[in-house]
Amino acid sequence: MIEKKIIHDMILTDGGNLMRAEEQIEVKCKETLEAIEKLCLLDDVLMALVFDRNTEVSKASKMF
Repeated sequence: MIEKKIIHDMILTDGGNLMRAEEQIEVKCKETLEAIEKLCLLDDVLMALVFDRNTEVSKASKMF
């Protein structure tokens, strides 16, 4: 059972060979950093939308 988990967690190269442990760590770090980058971009977009909507509401409330 443990062996299956270890093999399951291993990353294969394009040729189907197991990567060295150091290479696997690099790949996982790169994937993690890319995911964090995308989340930060999503957060920035969300904050911009909220700011724009708040600005629109403020302008509309000043008209009345």
